[in-house]
Amino acid sequence: MEQPKPLEDTDLSSLYDLCEEYLDFVIDPKEYFEDNDYPEYFMQFVMIALYGDNIWDFINESIENIQNNSNEI
Repeated sequence: MEQPKPLEDTDLSSLYDLCEEYLDFVIDPKEYFEDNDYPEYFMQFVMIALYGDNIWDFINESIENIQNNSNEI
C-alpha cells in the first residue's frame, strides 16, 4: 500500500469540536478522572482530518507488516 498524501482540502471541524470538548473536560474534575483518553482521540482526529478516513487502513497494514516481519530485523 502506498503511503498516503495529505488531503488538499481539509475539514478541521471535527478537530475544533474535539478541542471544545477537551476544554470543557479539563474544567470538570468529575469528567477528568473518568475518561482521559484525549491524547488518543486527538491523534485519531488529526490523522483523519489531514489524510482522510483510509489513513488507519494504511497504518494498521503497516503495523501488521512490521509485526509479521519482526524476526527479519
